[in-house]
Amino acid sequence: RVRFEPIFDADSCVFFDLNAKRQDKSDAKRCYVLSGMPTSEYKEEYNDDPASWPKEIQRTEFDWSTPDTVYIAELYEVEEKKELIHVFQGIALSENGEPNEIKVSETELKEDPDKLNTLVATGFHEVRQKRVKRKRVHKYIMSGAKVLSDEGYIAGSCIPIIPFYGKRWMVDGVERCMGHVRLAKDAQRLVNMLMSWLAEMSARFDIEKPILTPEQIAGHAMMWAQDNVAKYPYLLANNITGPSGEIMPPNQIAYTKAPNIPPAMAALMQIAEQALQDLLGNQQAGEEMQSNISGRVVELIQNRLDMQVYIYMSNMAKAIKRAGEVWLSMMKDIAVEEGRKMKPIGPDGQTSSVELSKAAYDPETANDY
Repeated sequence: RVRFEPIFDADSCVFFDLNAKRQDKSDAKRCYVLSGMPTSEYKEEYNDDPASWPKEIQRTEFDWSTPDTVYIAELYEVEEKKELIHVFQGIALSENGEPNEIKVSETELKEDPDKLNTLVATGFHEVRQKRVKRKRVHKYIMSGAKVLSDEGYIAGSCIPIIPFYGKRWMVDGVERCMGHVRLAKDAQRLVNMLMSWLAEMSARFDIEKPILTPEQIAGHAMMWAQDNVAKYPYLLANNITGPSGEIMPPNQIAYTKAPNIPPAMAALMQIAEQALQDLLGNQQAGEEMQSNISGRVVELIQNRLDMQVYIYMSNMAKAIKRAGEVWLSMMKDIAVEEGRKMKPIGPDGQTSSVELSKAAYDPETANDY
């Protein structure tokens, strides 16, 4: 079976050869896929010293070998070889009235010696030969010092790595890509800073605090300090003596006040929110379905919103198309055994079951397939 799986952290773990210019990398000749494993598992599986990778590569954001992790590389290399193709022509005609032809490679004839006798016995004879270029993908497992394992040829003729880009450019011969959130980073940082500032102001000045003289709280300082934890029902304060020696009630001098939000802070918050909506797309207008509007107006609104993410939808379609090409090339090599059953989906959307390479008869043309 052909199964698609994601490659996590692909921006720093997948590398195509520099000569690959197409977005789907269908013209790539080599591809490196890096994956990490613990040092103990690496030594047990490959019996190799992970410290043998040359450290001339200086990249502070990515290291080939760390104290706990060792990175290995899967190399997919495209090899083009000329192959001899034998063309056999049968007695029966095809649907369009032309002679029925079958192309068989020299490799198939060598692997199955009885295939030639079977073709001759069923009425086929060789009419011509030609040499064609055939692509095969060779897979290797490499460490920093040597080839750890030769995995041989994989199924299909395409590198089974399908890239998907949010936005992509070629500037001065260098491929550059960008996601949906990169331009919004500065605005989001500004929003985070303002939110942190506002949260700090709210946490520090949540209640009004009285301002007293030292003699008013002498002996009761611990009680005032622990009030926010112990939640005392009341607080004590000492009387103070006036200028003429009379006893005065312990009134507070003043209260601390929470600061007002500066106008600049409110303006920055509004600008940052508007910048995020402009960069990421304002979906609020499309989600509000007002009454008494025609379906045409709703369609125009949805089309306008879709245009904000059109580049991502287009790039995803290119990636899905390339995935179908890779899947088809691999299935041609995999689904060859007799009696294999698969589930196709018909034009009406219904699922059925078919058997591959099963002989069939067409009553309209009276031909066997």
